[in-house]
Amino acid sequence: PYFDEILLEHARKLGVNIIRSCKALSPIYLDKKRISGILTSKGKLLSSFVIDSSGGSHWLARKTGLCIQNYSPILIGHYGYVKGKCPSRDNAPLISAENDGWIWTAKIKPQIYQWVRLFFQQPHNLKTSSLVPTEYKGLEEISCHRGSNVTWRLVSKSSGKGYFIIGDAAFVLDPLSSHGIIKAVMSGMLVGHLITKIKQNTNNEEQAILYYNRWMSTWFYKDMLILKEMYSNHPYPPNWISKNIMLKKLKR
Repeated sequence: PYFDEILLEHARKLGVNIIRSCKALSPIYLDKKRISGILTSKGKLLSSFVIDSSGGSHWLARKTGLCIQNYSPILIGHYGYVKGKCPSRDNAPLISAENDGWIWTAKIKPQIYQWVRLFFQQPHNLKTSSLVPTEYKGLEEISCHRGSNVTWRLVSKSSGKGYFIIGDAAFVLDPLSSHGIIKAVMSGMLVGHLITKIKQNTNNEEQAILYYNRWMSTWFYKDMLILKEMYSNHPYPPNWISKNIMLKKLKR
């Protein structure tokens, strides 16, 4: 939340009109072919382009019926925060392999530590007490643990007439790929550049759409192959990683 507020404040200073407590209901179409805005709980918002940064909920993809292809079993990343002293984590974060997945631990503020845990297969009768890493035992839990769906998945078309989908809204890989923030920032920057070129009539919209779709899908497949190789080298690799993950050939 703190990082989000920094970004929002910077956007305000640049003149962005920010509307809070407003729910997106559905896209608005122009002649049933082009997205030209969204219908919200506060009325219609019309625009030349809609940029979806809704994260793993894939709002626009689900509202428009775009295909969301899964490339792994259902994976849930569990995470939480503790308060106290953990000297072993004060100088460096740690990623450690477990016989059922991996754990990441790190100090994020003075006496505040975070943990992230991923199981290769969701255990039955999961107990919250078993999630907190051993090195954090005895420290004060300052929030209930949460879970996020990090199943490997890709939206079939990250852009189309009147829209672009950026960040996790376009594709998701689990946190070990470590590209979440970079993906959000770089895809947002590229979309801003492409839309500017389109509005200046220096770039064809159809070409921009094709370029962006290929750029995002190529990024996804490359990162997925690297992640697959990393899991293949895990001391206890998941049984599903050894199976052939079929990759769609990118259109040239």
